[in-house]
Formats: sequence, structure tokens, C-alpha cells
Amino acid sequence: MGVEYRRSGGRATAHGTLVVAHDEAMRLTPDPRHGCLVIATSTGRLADHLGGFLGRDHDPPLRFHSLDGPALAPASLVERTWRHVCAVLDDTAAAGLHPLAARSLEESLLTSILLGLPHTATPELAEPPRRVPHHLAGFIREWVEAHHDRPIGASDIAAAAGIGVRQLQAICRAQWGLTPTQLLRGVRLDRARAALRSSGPGRRTVSDAATAAGYLHMSRFAEHYRQRFGETPTETLNHSSLPA
Repeated sequence: MGVEYRRSGGRATAHGTLVVAHDEAMRLTPDPRHGCLVIATSTGRLADHLGGFLGRDHDPPLRFHSLDGPALAPASLVERTWRHVCAVLDDTAAAGLHPLAARSLEESLLTSILLGLPHTATPELAEPPRRVPHHLAGFIREWVEAHHDRPIGASDIAAAAGIGVRQLQAICRAQWGLTPTQLLRGVRLDRARAALRSSGPGRRTVSDAATAAGYLHMSRFAEHYRQRFGETPTETLNHSSLPA
């Protein structure tokens, strides 16, 4: 089982992940029973995302090696992430994807490619950040508070602070014991709770609050909400409807 492919060097079969260069002609023949997942993205978009991680442009140009080289995460990370993205897109095909959720999915997929497949910048990504400006913690928190309702991710937060994602990760871990994604999620949950508590009868639903916080699934929103506040979103909303 695998994907047979033909390129200038001849014919071969890939049994796992296969990176296809944009400038090389190739013919793919997937297994007729199992098919294959195809991810198409521009090298420029990946290079921009890589620059966000490093906090600087990467030189030489980004190139992916064969899978015999080292990667920072298992190659299966790419497939799992892509399958998750496909499932979400299928679930939201009718209603459309909220911009907050779309940005989160895009960032997850690009990150999985950079971490799960070996490339020319893998050694640099493996190195710890050279300098961690912890004094930016206050700015980072304020910026997230001010922009939480926009389609942002870790790379956007890092860019606003003028640092790389790895530096941002180090700051968030040292200051709050969180990842940048968890920091953003917490701020959005806090705002969702404030909106539910100030809502009158019939004015706002839990679904509205979940969507505004960037959640695609109510169950996930309720789970994170309960973990943070010790009650469900519905309980918060019901309390807001009680007479004073």
C-alpha cells in the first residue's frame, strides 16, 4: 500500500509522507482502495510562517529534504492535523468557517508541516531562542486583550511584539505557565464569561459566546469553560437572568 510516483529519476513508491517540489514535474498514482491526502501550499507562505517562528527571515530559501532527514516531530503530525482540518471544514461547510477558527486552523497546519517534515531550517528551529525579552510580557498581555476578537494566532502576537514565536513561547511559559495559544484562549474565555454574565434574557446565547471566542464545537467550549470557571456557560447565562 502506498503512492506510486514518477519523477525524472524514475519510478518509486512512498509509504508515508511525500514532499513534492513545486518546480519538479511528478505523476502520482494513489492506492485505489485508500487514496491519499494532498496538501498544497506555497513555499512563500511557509517561509513567512517560518520567519515568524525564528523572528527573522531564513536564508537560504526554505527547501524540504527527503524523509530520511531529521524532523522535530513525527511525520504523522502532518496527517493528523490535515485530517482534523478536513473534518472541521466538512462540519462547517453549510454555515461557513468563522475567521477566528480559520486562522487557528491555518496556523496549526503550517506549524505541523514545519515541525513534522525535515527541511533546511530544521536545525535552526531545534535551537533554543538566543534572547528572551521577558520585559515584553506586559505588552504581550495587553496586546492580546486588545485584539482577542480578531483572527490572530501565536505568529501574529509575536510579530506585534517584534519577536519570534519561540521567544513568545518562552515568555508565556515563564510568566504564566501557558502556551501563547492557551493565553489567547483564556482571554477569549474571560470575555465570553463577561458577555454571558451581562446578558439579559434572550439577548445572547451560549452558541453566540462560543462563536465569538473562536470555538467550532460547543462541547469543546463547554469543557474549557468549566475547567476555567468551575461552571458551565449555561449556568453562567442562567445566573445572569435571575432577578437581583
